[in-house]
Amino acid sequence: MPLIALPMQLPVLIFATGAVDLFATGLNGLPILALLLAGSIISVLVMPWVIAMTLKIAWLN
Repeated sequence: MPLIALPMQLPVLIFATGAVDLFATGLNGLPILALLLAGSIISVLVMPWVIAMTLKIAWLN
């Protein structure tokens, strides 16, 4: 399970580290956080269809 979840968590870790680094240097890190928010919203909106397709494939096998 960790090997499946790692590729999904790695971009979040990289972007969040970049945002923290920008805030630490006094620059604006909000655009990076906005990208993370957009990705989260898209994930939440798409997830029901992904789950439905996964269940449909599992049911047919």
